[in-house]
Amino acid sequence: MLSRLDLEGENFEDIVALLLTWTEDGESRIVQVNAIQALADLAGEDPRFRSQVIDALEDLVVTGSPAVRSRAKRLLRDLA
Repeated sequence: MLSRLDLEGENFEDIVALLLTWTEDGESRIVQVNAIQALADLAGEDPRFRSQVIDALEDLVVTGSPAVRSRAKRLLRDLA
């Protein structure tokens, strides 16, 4: 939902920071998968965050659950 809002400036940065914290949510894989999808969508809109999102996705490819790893790999391919 957050990636579909018309965000600008500081709001955009705050949303990216919030989503990045959600990628570390150890209790809910659903939260992680949706957070990384939203981050990838936002990185497509604003290239300032692209490298930060790619770093987070690369980390999750190694450390995430199977579902998270799978989605992170697909999103990395899409961002490449």
